[in-house]
Amino acid sequence: MRGLRQFQRVGAGPETKEPRFAIYWLAGVPFAEGKRFELLVRGYRTLVFKTSSFGRSDNLPYRVVFHRQLAATKQSLPCVRCTLVLGHESARKREYSMKAIYIAEPGGPEVLEVREVDAPVPGQGEVLIDVVAAGLNRADVQQRRGFYPPPPGASEIPGLEVSGRIAGFGPGVTKAFSVGDKVVALLAGGGYAEKVAVPAEQVLRIPDGVDLVTAASLPEVAATVYSNLVMTAQLQAGETVLIHGATGGIGTMAIQMAKALGAKVATTAGSDEKVGTAKAFLGADIAINYKEEDFPDSLRRQNGGKGADVILDVVGAKYLAKNIDALAEYGRLVVIGLQGGAKGELDLGQLLRKRAAVVATALRPRPVAEKGAIMSAVRESVWPLITDGSIRPLVAKTFPLNQAGEAHKYFDTGDHVGKILLVM
Repeated sequence: MRGLRQFQRVGAGPETKEPRFAIYWLAGVPFAEGKRFELLVRGYRTLVFKTSSFGRSDNLPYRVVFHRQLAATKQSLPCVRCTLVLGHESARKREYSMKAIYIAEPGGPEVLEVREVDAPVPGQGEVLIDVVAAGLNRADVQQRRGFYPPPPGASEIPGLEVSGRIAGFGPGVTKAFSVGDKVVALLAGGGYAEKVAVPAEQVLRIPDGVDLVTAASLPEVAATVYSNLVMTAQLQAGETVLIHGATGGIGTMAIQMAKALGAKVATTAGSDEKVGTAKAFLGADIAINYKEEDFPDSLRRQNGGKGADVILDVVGAKYLAKNIDALAEYGRLVVIGLQGGAKGELDLGQLLRKRAAVVATALRPRPVAEKGAIMSAVRESVWPLITDGSIRPLVAKTFPLNQAGEAHKYFDTGDHVGKILLVM
């Protein structure tokens, strides 16, 4: 490659007191402001930097702070030979740009378009992931329609979960990851892209026995279902749980997880075929076609006259009254979606008589610390259930990234069982 230069670590400075940092000095090589470069240290690709971050755009030497704590530098910070890679402009453009999906304007699947944009650079506490696959979620559809904007500071690129390989690190990453690790990540946005930067707390190595593409179906639904059924609703073995939307990504995960936890599982679906799938394939004890039956009455009839101890609801206002009717005494209704609207009438008298509770939660806007705690719980409690086969990741169909519009069209039909993925 044209223009190779080498440089070495030099004398001590204030940054060297922190063992995670090593200082390198690049002598006599001028760069224009904003030029990108990367460090290769004993075969490890690390951060991508811009010269404007470290020095003036003139012929003075540049000081570079290398943030990755490699084995060679963990103890005594010995002098490590480094290579500054400067390629042809076209090669650099390919290396530091990426394809991503943007929403041109609110609307149908046709508004999704592929753009070539700058790849992200990981910030404080973040890891960079080369994305292999991204999961499609209801939140992405709502964002496309203009009803669910990203939280402040989040990427405008849709996508809340990915699988891929660790490609680099920002400063301050303390989790024990290595470049090349196969991981999944929970995102606030940015998943429909070839690369994504994400807080390390929201990243997990993939569970044993799951391939890297299929793994993209797991982080958002596993975190959503576990945090709501277990951490919020405190679902116990022997209790009855009612799960709406049996065959979607949330439903398929929730049914299997609840069964693995020892609960009695009831669910709703919109066709006899999906009712059959919920019982025969997913393991639901009770499955109700909500288009043909009143689900509170049907639930009590099939459950010895008892309602649900826990209800996991993705519908919202449209089901509010019926959900309260379907609750057992001391029941807990957890609302996690608003497919049926945001405003409904609540019978507080009925709620009081049942000593019941209604809770509404959202995962996407939670702070990093909360998401990190949820992902740690998923690693400890859900990954083993996947490894032993109690929970099976279900992928309905995969689409290449440039067919994101077709993937959304398929999602909008409601015909899928399990997750829809975009593959890079």
